[in-house]
Amino acid sequence: MSCVSGDDCVSGETGDECPPGQVRTGWLLWKKCVPACGGKKYNLKKQCCVNENILKKCGAECYNPETECCKDGKKYEKCGEKCHNPKKECCKEGKKYTDKITNLIDCPNRYQKPGTPTTNGCSMPWYAWAVLQIKYHAITRDNPVSTMTATAFGPYCNTHDICYGTCYSGTDDPGYRKGCDETFGKNMLNVCNSPATVKLGLQDHCTDIQIQYVGQTMQFGETNYTKAQQTSCKCCP
Repeated sequence: MSCVSGDDCVSGETGDECPPGQVRTGWLLWKKCVPACGGKKYNLKKQCCVNENILKKCGAECYNPETECCKDGKKYEKCGEKCHNPKKECCKEGKKYTDKITNLIDCPNRYQKPGTPTTNGCSMPWYAWAVLQIKYHAITRDNPVSTMTATAFGPYCNTHDICYGTCYSGTDDPGYRKGCDETFGKNMLNVCNSPATVKLGLQDHCTDIQIQYVGQTMQFGETNYTKAQQTSCKCCP
């Protein structure tokens, strides 16, 4: 027997009235009450009703396709027109980024990783160091001129490492790197012009070695800078 009042009708029954939250659909004997949202019928399995608006379902959750998306049965916020996972990606100005930096230009406003930057003193390829040892009798990479602390390049190599590994927030990476390199060269030149180096009579000797270090930085600086930024920085906060 079909229902005769709104209070008695349930989904699927026939009758003249449907209960609140349902509307009548079908024709003649096939009329029945079905779930409604804002006066319109909707599919409980694929849709849901929020504030009288019909939204899509993602798994068991409702989502708004204008601001959210559904991927692998999970709901995520949109980043521009693309879906992004906030646990693995971040969204900045409508573009999504991952922690892994492939191209520096694609990751502006970088964030520093914990425990970075790191330093490793003065370094250069073995063949370049061999030349310094043969030609200038260089002692160690950190202090090629003498055994005196006052003549050491090491602290300034570490400062240079820190500069390379400090996350740059602008759009002119070459300009930032150039500043690191110029400061590095000036610091080493100051060592060569220091009273301790002059007193040892090694000023010219030191300056020649300083030129070799600067030359190595110019040759390999771009690659080392990129690696340092990729190691020390991430795109997401």
